[in-house]
Amino acid sequence: MAKKKSSRKKKAAQKKNRSAKVTGNEAAVKTTSRASNPDVMAKVKVGKAVGGTSQKVGGWIDTVKSFLRESKVELKKVTWPTRKETIATTSVVLVVVFIVALFLGVVDLGLGKIIGYFLK
Repeated sequence: MAKKKSSRKKKAAQKKNRSAKVTGNEAAVKTTSRASNPDVMAKVKVGKAVGGTSQKVGGWIDTVKSFLRESKVELKKVTWPTRKETIATTSVVLVVVFIVALFLGVVDLGLGKIIGYFLK
């Protein structure tokens, strides 16, 4: 367990060091955290890159990859309901929807009769 944590920290540090370097193709590079997880960092390019659209497309692809990686991390944190809980809550929702529909139908019918009585 301790070995995993140290390797994660090393990877995060390496990634941070890589994203902090400014190359000739980028005007400036700024590293920002887009998630609560410090292991997931996103690179934001500022200024106009030399080479045109290939740099822009690469940045867009990196952004999508980062989003998907962060989504995967967040989905692992979710506590999913059991089948029994899902069936129970679904049945409650269906019963409430039926009761509200019945109530609104009766109110609509009553108001329609009242309005019809006054219009005659």
